[in-house]
This record gives sequence, C-alpha cells and structure tokens, in this order.
Amino acid sequence: MNWTELEIFKGIDLNDSFVLGCSQSEGRLSFDLEASIWPESKFYTEPKKNEYTCYKKAFLSFVGVDSIQGLKPIEAVASSTDPDG
Repeated sequence: MNWTELEIFKGIDLNDSFVLGCSQSEGRLSFDLEASIWPESKFYTEPKKNEYTCYKKAFLSFVGVDSIQGLKPIEAVASSTDPDG
C-alpha cells in the first residue's frame, strides 16, 4: 500500500515536508518534521504570508521496529536551509 492512500495522511504531503531531526529508541524510529499540510487535512490552517502551503511541526513514529538499514545518523547528514529561511 502506498502511504498516500492512508487516511491519516489525507492532505499531508511528505514529499514537500522537511525532516528536522530523528531519533531511535528500543523498537521505535521517530522523525521530527515540518509537515506540508493541504486543505484536505483536518490540521490545515491558512498559510503564512509567502508560504507555499501550511507548514506545521509534526512527528512521524514507526513502532515495532526490529532493525534499520541504510539510515545515516542525523549527525552524518548534511543540513540545508530553506531558501525562505
């Protein structure tokens, strides 16, 4: 199943969201996000001036994680800044 088909992600565009950080604890992998939110979402509010759409802080957690492969530690990933700040 594609994540875009899940009701919980209705109006959320993860492709346009930003990862602010991540953490791993026993059985859990979590991402801190600045999520791109669209009018179809119950979390949508009017975008701030000069924003493409509504962006809000959010987190995405995966529970029951047994192993993780290919995810670099956050310290090893080059950061970037949104052109708008």
